[in-house]
Amino acid sequence: MKMDAQSFGIAAGLVVVGLFGLVIVWKVTKSLFTLAFWVAAALVIAVAAWWLLAKQGILPPLPGI
Repeated sequence: MKMDAQSFGIAAGLVVVGLFGLVIVWKVTKSLFTLAFWVAAALVIAVAAWWLLAKQGILPPLPGI
């Protein structure tokens, strides 16, 4: 009987640790996707600004475009 309670306790602990692990992975992944989105948005804005300034002759043309 004691072994069954100990096994149940270990299993319950592993489930709790697993759930905490999933929450941590979800938060990190979610923040990485958010970071990637904002970096991509900033890059698009920077390229558009460079293109407009190059069209006015203020900056040299974008390399490769």
